[in-house]
Amino acid sequence: MRNTLVYIKNALIYVVIFLWKLLPDKKIGWMIIIAVLGSMYVPWYITTLSQRNTFIEQFSKLGGVRIYHAQRYFWDATEDGYGKEADNAWQDYMNSVIAWNTVNLSNSLFIYFYYGPFLRDKYEHDLLPKMVDVHNALVDLRKTGTTTINIEENIKAMKDVFFPLNNSMMVCPIMRSRIFRNCDYKPW
Repeated sequence: MRNTLVYIKNALIYVVIFLWKLLPDKKIGWMIIIAVLGSMYVPWYITTLSQRNTFIEQFSKLGGVRIYHAQRYFWDATEDGYGKEADNAWQDYMNSVIAWNTVNLSNSLFIYFYYGPFLRDKYEHDLLPKMVDVHNALVDLRKTGTTTINIEENIKAMKDVFFPLNNSMMVCPIMRSRIFRNCDYKPW
């Protein structure tokens, strides 16, 4: 079987060389090669760009909603205690956490594939721990009514990581991508 594949490969190489020698004008040959390679690359690029745009849209929306509802619950819980507003805000916050965890379960894989290792590390080591800290502080506030953690400062720290990371993900495909895959854009 292997000998047959080698034979077919060699035969194709000889056919291509033979056809190349037959061309009176090599410019036509280069145009054909570019057209064939372009017809393979353009659909891949459009599909990748579409998937990247879908990902960043979901990441932006769900992250922004989660931050908003965390802030809203903190304000309602500290101002009203545990009234109806705080209960509604808590339910909205938990729905945003569930949506984030459902849709963005494999975020680090997508971030690594579309934006490279720097932004993935920023996501894994900076953003996720801050989100977990805020969530744990809000759960503590919900259970006991008080917390020793400065929630407002943690929410601000989460915003300070999320929005530049989100901005980098939007800027990367436009400004600084290498072959439309990895990004070297480092705003930090």
